[in-house]
Amino acid sequence: MQPGGASDRVLVLLYRRGAQGARYSELLQWMPNSMRSNLRRTVRTLDIKALVHVKDETAQITYAGQRAVESRGLLEPL
Repeated sequence: MQPGGASDRVLVLLYRRGAQGARYSELLQWMPNSMRSNLRRTVRTLDIKALVHVKDETAQITYAGQRAVESRGLLEPL
């Protein structure tokens, strides 16, 4: 399954980045234009759900976020 929504895309990007995570500026560059305006809200929502952890300007995927990506098949090809 290919990631569809902004939350799915952020999770996959952070999954691929691993322990180093990604800064907001990097995430902005990697997101489609249509998903950039609400990026901070998207990441904040994922943080509230404990799927990512945000410190300063860097977001990292949590263990729960990793499991969500894997169990939902977000890395699987179409």
